Amino acid sequence: MVDYMLRTNQKPGKNAIFMIWLLTLLYATTVFFEWFEYLYIDEYDESLGTAVFYLLWVLFAFLAIIAMILSVVTFIMWFRSAYFNLHQKVAGFSYTDGWVAFSWFLLLADLFVPYAILRDLYTKPN
Repeated sequence: MVDYMLRTNQKPGKNAIFMIWLLTLLYATTVFFEWFEYLYIDEYDESLGTAVFYLLWVLFAFLAIIAMILSVVTFIMWFRSAYFNLHQKVAGFSYTDGWVAFSWFLLLADLFVPYAILRDLYTKPN
């Protein structure tokens, strides 16, 4: 029996799922802000309440941008860990586990390489 040095993939997976749910919540809050503005804010209203409303909206938009970046990072960490584990069990892949993270940021390669890596993860699990 061969002893593989596999990385635990449970924590990166849970982190990626949590970030996706957080991002969904932040986007739902942004939809609420849009709806509230449409119904209750006059175009020429310059009151303090309107200023606070727009300040909160900007704050949630900023949090959504940060959550989006963290969501991408956690997903790539999970994806790389899964591909590393597959390399430990099966040989003969076109890409190294370093390409998993790097391929998302290369122009045009980001359209094809992540799909090929995901196809490897799906078709060669055991």
